[in-house]
Amino acid sequence: MDKRIVWFAITVIAVAGLCAPAAAAELEAPAELARAEEHLAAGELDAAVELLEELAKREPRLPGISFKLGSAYYKKQQYQRAAALLEQALEEEAENKEAAELLGLSYYFLTRYREAIPLLERVGSWVGNNVNLLYVLGLCYAHENELDKARAAFASMSGFPPDSASASLIAAQLYLERQLYRHAAREVARALALKPDLPMARFLQGELHLQKGENAAALEEYLMEISNNPGFWLAHFRLGYVYLALGKVDQAIPPLQRAVWLNSNFAGSYLYLGKALLEKGDLALAIPMLERAVRMDPTNSSARYLLGRAYQRVGNKRGAEEQFSLVRREKDRQLLDERR
Repeated sequence: MDKRIVWFAITVIAVAGLCAPAAAAELEAPAELARAEEHLAAGELDAAVELLEELAKREPRLPGISFKLGSAYYKKQQYQRAAALLEQALEEEAENKEAAELLGLSYYFLTRYREAIPLLERVGSWVGNNVNLLYVLGLCYAHENELDKARAAFASMSGFPPDSASASLIAAQLYLERQLYRHAAREVARALALKPDLPMARFLQGELHLQKGENAAALEEYLMEISNNPGFWLAHFRLGYVYLALGKVDQAIPPLQRAVWLNSNFAGSYLYLGKALLEKGDLALAIPMLERAVRMDPTNSSARYLLGRAYQRVGNKRGAEEQFSLVRREKDRQLLDERR
């Protein structure tokens, strides 16, 4: 699940708790309602839901109870139940903005995009250009193949004109992150048609080729990106990565070195540079690169395995065994996590 949307969901819940329907606030809340609020504030969702369910059964006409219970289920990420209750809350109070927002988001998580769109559009008319809301609305449009509307939503997030090359580039990048490759390809093509030398457009085109295993085509796109945008470290990294995948070790090393120089905070550049140097047999340079990769990302089993191999080749048996042992330990931990 997209962490940005989950964060937005939590933010909406926090606001909703402060903006409960006025009709409910005017009544003297039962003791159960007060306790449920305490449980919600403490993150004790099961206890809160249990109390609210009992209260809803005993006093089904209590103003705001559907909204509060729906909000609690939404916070538990039980969107089917949340949606049913929030629909009821909107029937009781059509102008309940928080209920409309939570219901639209519930529909999104239930992949009921067509139903989510009018609710999110309505909320947008109330709150203006809320970046998180526009992001979810844009994704709903995209899933319904309304790509012009999706681009307009993403453009509003970013401050670009919706018909610009930059708007298409932003949309393409968001689609790549969501693995909506067909949509991404369309928007990249549109961006390049409008502005062939647009920074990052060729890079995204390369990413699309790489995703399909078209390494040679990806290589050409990365080279063109570097020509247009020479300081973009990730293009240098990808160029070296593809050269290495094609078995062109000598050609892989210079772009990976440039990636390290341009961004010294990315462990992957050290890892693949170390791998290339190891394959070339330059152990004196490979080992410090791989050691740096391991320091930056201690849970990266690939980096530790390559470092272990490098230690083996220079006769450091103790260092090699230590790295291989840590690789086995990390794999065992991952297996345990998968079984839970």
